[in-house]
Amino acid sequence: RVNDMYGHHAGDTVLAKVAARLQSRLRSADTFARLGGDEFCVLLERPADRDSIARVADDFINCLTEPFEFDDVRCSIGASIGISIYPENGVEAEGLVKKADEAMYRVKEHKDCKYCFYS
Repeated sequence: RVNDMYGHHAGDTVLAKVAARLQSRLRSADTFARLGGDEFCVLLERPADRDSIARVADDFINCLTEPFEFDDVRCSIGASIGISIYPENGVEAEGLVKKADEAMYRVKEHKDCKYCFYS
């Protein structure tokens, strides 16, 4: 929607700001990457438990609800987070990403939640 309302430069700016916000909330051992478009992937190195993963997801959602401001633009975005866990949901990266993607689409179907664990 940002691209449609403000142009591709604004969309690129928001993506960079999203990346910076999310990266700033991770530990140095964690890995953060943009998969493409507006999709990102986070690998948490040895999370303590599901609750700690949920806290990270909640933190991401909360930090992204703060509006983004640049030039004369102020915009808000949302986030849908799908979560898969190694080795419970698989051992291959491709399969884990696919399962996290499936969980994310469940979030999009149920507007009352913002993240979902794969099951």
